[in-house]
Amino acid sequence: MIHGQSASDATEFEELLGAERGRLFALAFSILGDPGDAEDAVQETAAAAWRGWATRTDPEHTRAWLMAIGVHQALHRRRWLSRSLSARMRSAERTQIDQHLEADGKYIDLRTAPTDGSPHSNGLSSRCIT
Repeated sequence: MIHGQSASDATEFEELLGAERGRLFALAFSILGDPGDAEDAVQETAAAAWRGWATRTDPEHTRAWLMAIGVHQALHRRRWLSRSLSARMRSAERTQIDQHLEADGKYIDLRTAPTDGSPHSNGLSSRCIT
């Protein structure tokens, strides 16, 4: 039990969650479009709702409060998934470009290329195209 919440709170919460789980899943699925992500959002909703159970200001509107938490959790998850996917795609694109350049023999690692004007220098950093 979380401090300040009774066994009757837990029972009431479990009954509400049991009654609304299907609606929460449908709501999350409509936002996320993936059943696994929707189920994760429902679990996150349940955890967030339980943490805030004792601080509800209007017990008569508990279902609406729970659905609002569900919307928030699904949108949060969608933003996280979008950022995570974008980062993975950018990384994969960079890897593909690097592999292509290495295969063509045109890859120059600018971090290790000599730039001091020595006979082995390619002069990359001393030349500037204007």
